[in-house]
Amino acid sequence: MNKHILFFVHGMGESYSENDYDVLWTAIAKAYCDRAKVPLDVFNNKFECVYINWQLVTSDAELTIFDAAFPQLQVGEKKLPFSGIKNPIRSLRKFITFFLGDVAAYVSENDNNIRRTVWQQMEPHISKGLPYSIIAHSLGSIIVFDYLFNLFEENNLFLPEYEKLEHQNELSRNKNNQRQVNFRNLFTLGSPIGLFMLRKGDLWKEGNKFNSIKNPVQDDTEKGIKRTWLNFYDEQDVIAFPLENLFSLNSTSRDKGSIKDVLVNTGWFAIDSHTRYWQNQQVALEISQVLLRGA
Repeated sequence: MNKHILFFVHGMGESYSENDYDVLWTAIAKAYCDRAKVPLDVFNNKFECVYINWQLVTSDAELTIFDAAFPQLQVGEKKLPFSGIKNPIRSLRKFITFFLGDVAAYVSENDNNIRRTVWQQMEPHISKGLPYSIIAHSLGSIIVFDYLFNLFEENNLFLPEYEKLEHQNELSRNKNNQRQVNFRNLFTLGSPIGLFMLRKGDLWKEGNKFNSIKNPVQDDTEKGIKRTWLNFYDEQDVIAFPLENLFSLNSTSRDKGSIKDVLVNTGWFAIDSHTRYWQNQQVALEISQVLLRGA
C-alpha cells in the first residue's frame, strides 16, 4: 500500500525537536482512528510522518554574527549566548539574532540555503511517487508556500537536478508534474504568509490591491484530486494572519482555491499562542478529518 506522507516543517528560531511534532502526530492518529473507528495499525499503514529540519542551516551563521558583535556575552568553549548572563537586554538580543535572523536569511525570493535544504530533505520521499501533505509552522509556512508557488505557478524548483545539463530540463519538468499530481493538502500554523505578500511588489504597487494574488493550492479536476488548505491561527498570536479574505481579493480565482481559516485557542500569552499549535487538539482533529476524507 502506498503511504500518504505528512511533512512537518518548523518555524523561525525553533530548535528542531521531534518531540513537539510527535505530540501532534500522535493526536492526529488518535483523532483519525476514533472518528473512523479503526485500530492504530490502519492509520500507520496509510500515513507516514517525515520531520524536516532546517534550523542548523542558519544557527551557525547567526552564532558567528552574535559572537563577533557581542564577544562579552560568550560563555565557555561552546559559546552559548546569554547562559548565566544577567543583562536586561539579553532576551531582545537573542530574539533579534536567532529569531529575526532566520527571517533576514530567508527574505530573498531567489534561491537560499534554507529553501534548498527543506526541498532537498523532502525530495527523497516525494520522488517515490507517494501522495503527500505538509504541516508547517510560522516561517516554515512561508518556505512551504514558496515551494508550492514555485511548483505550481512557475514549474521551477531550486534542486540539484536544475544545476545539471540543459538536456535534462525535460526530465525535470516531468518530475515537477509528478510532484504536482502527488501533492494533496497544506496545513499552516501561526502563519505570517499574509504579511510576507509584501515581498511581491507587483501585487500592491501602482494602486494594485492584491487583486492578482494567487493561491497555489488548487483542485485538479481533470485527475479528480481535491486539495485543502487549512490555515490555523489564534487571535492572541500576533504573527499569524487569517488568509481567506486576502486571497479572495483576486475575484478571478476566488472559487478555485480552497483556503479555510480555522480559529483555535493555543494560549493566552503572545509567545504561548504562537508556539503551542503542535499541542492543540483542535488542530489535530481538523487535520485528521481532512486526511479521513481524502483517504
